[in-house]
Amino acid sequence: MPYGKRVLFVQPDTDLFYSAKEAEQVVNLLDANLLSGNVDINDLINRVRQYQPQLIIFSSHGTQEGILLSDGIIGAEELAPILGTSTVECVYLNTCNSVKTALKIHGVLPVDFIFTLSGVPDRNAFITMATFAYHLSQGCSYGSAWFESRGGATSDFMLLPNIVLFTKNSGSNVKTNNDNEKPTKNDNGNGRLDNIHDEVVQLGYLIYGNEKWQLPGLVNSVNSLQRDVSFIKTAVLLIVLLTFLVIVGGIWLVLSI
Repeated sequence: MPYGKRVLFVQPDTDLFYSAKEAEQVVNLLDANLLSGNVDINDLINRVRQYQPQLIIFSSHGTQEGILLSDGIIGAEELAPILGTSTVECVYLNTCNSVKTALKIHGVLPVDFIFTLSGVPDRNAFITMATFAYHLSQGCSYGSAWFESRGGATSDFMLLPNIVLFTKNSGSNVKTNNDNEKPTKNDNGNGRLDNIHDEVVQLGYLIYGNEKWQLPGLVNSVNSLQRDVSFIKTAVLLIVLLTFLVIVGGIWLVLSI
């Protein structure tokens, strides 16, 4: 039975050894629409808008600043409005260091996100994606497919569920679709409450910040502190140097008299 949801697999040309095999698995198992080769921002905008995918998978290199396309890195601020033009339910960032990108986009587009906490070897990324696609093809939800695909070697992959961490009137970590509906608990896909995801998300916002809630983030605060410390160290060094020159100058003046 063919997979019943529209899947867009975005895979710009890279030097990743398993990229072609990964695309083969996803296309065969999920009948995915493949956007590969020379993929720039314009290509991504057009394909997302025209195809209206429910699951979007990015397979490429990545940094904390974003995802590598053929025309350079696309950051969260640019990617979020592009994803917002579709009926997307889940975004899979199969790149290295995608946690910051996922957290930033999730703040304005709270769909399911699967992302990485750090660098991931190409082989592990391929195995995880192939297994994820297989479980989806067998009828699993996004959460269940992620849960089944995250082996010990791929523990860097995390799921950020479609939840609203904070509502206007409370600090609850539950999802509310409107003011009249009862909140639903965060489910990890296997029918069990898994608070670790909420904790990871909240920790991520504390680390990287969130402009929507005016949180500067630990990283930004530390960077600012490091700049201040560097300035103080430079100032102290200059003061010490000037003091030394004054002392040397004074001694030379005394000796010359």
